[in-house]
Amino acid sequence: MNAKQLIKATKECVATHWQNSDIPRNKEVLLEMISEHFKKCEECRIDFDNAQFSSETLIEFSSKHLSKSNPSDWICKGE
Repeated sequence: MNAKQLIKATKECVATHWQNSDIPRNKEVLLEMISEHFKKCEECRIDFDNAQFSSETLIEFSSKHLSKSNPSDWICKGE
């Protein structure tokens, strides 16, 4: 999953109010925060893309990589 895919998938889930997402609410909120930040911050998008996360879906990504729910783990200090 790259940053653009994360942004797109999060946008789709937000549009349906996370209906049937099976992602815990705290992780949904974190995904929304990350996605909104990535829309504006090229540096964070590049860093995310360089990490080369193999997850294909948001639920897979959230279960594998969002064990830390601190936004500062994903969002630069410029925000």
